[in-house]
Amino acid sequence: MVAKLPLGKLPLFNSLIIVMRPMDKQFNIVAIQGKGFIDEKTGTVIQKYKIVLEQKLFNNRLNFATYLGRPWKKFSTTIIMESTLGDFIKPDGWMDAL
Repeated sequence: MVAKLPLGKLPLFNSLIIVMRPMDKQFNIVAIQGKGFIDEKTGTVIQKYKIVLEQKLFNNRLNFATYLGRPWKKFSTTIIMESTLGDFIKPDGWMDAL
């Protein structure tokens, strides 16, 4: 049976995200989410994930920026919980909207 989720709700469980090297003068963002109104019932949940760096980049992992996320629109809801994060994630974790 396939669970039916309301539009705009994205739960992600028990998996792996492998972060790759960004293009020159760029950075990585693991997740983006956006909503036009504060009361929209949308969002992204990443739970019990491993967020790791591509193995060949380990020695250079601090030479480029990787953020957990950023807002895509005026409002955003993203939850990353019970997950393993590498030390290559920027300490502030989130960046401001572009």
